[in-house]
Amino acid sequence: AAHQGRLEVVRFLVQSGANKDQGKTDTGSTPLLIAARNGHLEVARFLVESGANKEQSRTCDGATPLFIAAQTGHLEVVRFLVGSGANKDQGTTDGGSTPLFIAAAMGHLELVRFLVESGANKDQRTTDGGITGMTPLFIAAHQGHLEVVRFLVESGASKDRGTTDVGGTPLLIAAQNGHFEVVRFLVESGANKTQGRTDTGSTPLFVAAREGHLEVVRFLVESGANKEQGRTDTGSTPLFIAA
Repeated sequence: AAHQGRLEVVRFLVQSGANKDQGKTDTGSTPLLIAARNGHLEVARFLVESGANKEQSRTCDGATPLFIAAQTGHLEVVRFLVGSGANKDQGTTDGGSTPLFIAAAMGHLELVRFLVESGANKDQRTTDGGITGMTPLFIAAHQGHLEVVRFLVESGASKDRGTTDVGGTPLLIAAQNGHFEVVRFLVESGANKTQGRTDTGSTPLFVAAREGHLEVVRFLVESGANKEQGRTDTGSTPLFIAA
């Protein structure tokens, strides 16, 4: 009933003694989580006001109702859950992704704005997930979500905070993926153009040259990036890798 948004049916079942927090056997998804995922605000409100556990997460990945609502872009559900005291910074158990991180990854600007203005940690890193130690700004730059990047930077997120595994910065990943407008904004906002990866020393210019992103390469060079700065492990330069 929560899945379909059938409020009156949900109300009747709860008042008849149905377990509000019983999860599915395969994923552990609860009625509140599924209502949050589908954007059923009134069902979510009723469940919470009836005592459903706001922090009970899925057993498969540790995603909470707030995380799922942020992932699927349901601002009003997110607003309600946060207002009801849900933990804004609780990460998933499989990678440490927070509600702010997933909202940034999906490009949900208004959700990002609300979470930041509600006090969510702008620089909280992931703990796993392919690239370890990603911040909300890093993932927004990775995906090319310019307006999210702009908001996070203007809200004080660290422009040069690298990942904990290889030290990749938001500027480096934007350059690697060819997100020109994101690259331009980060550079004009003072991001370090020459900060390289901690494992190989690859710079934003190097990875842009390697991937063939001419517009990004041109902009970085015209902005003063070091054309001769090579990798620290092999010495390969941007010209070498492009050739």
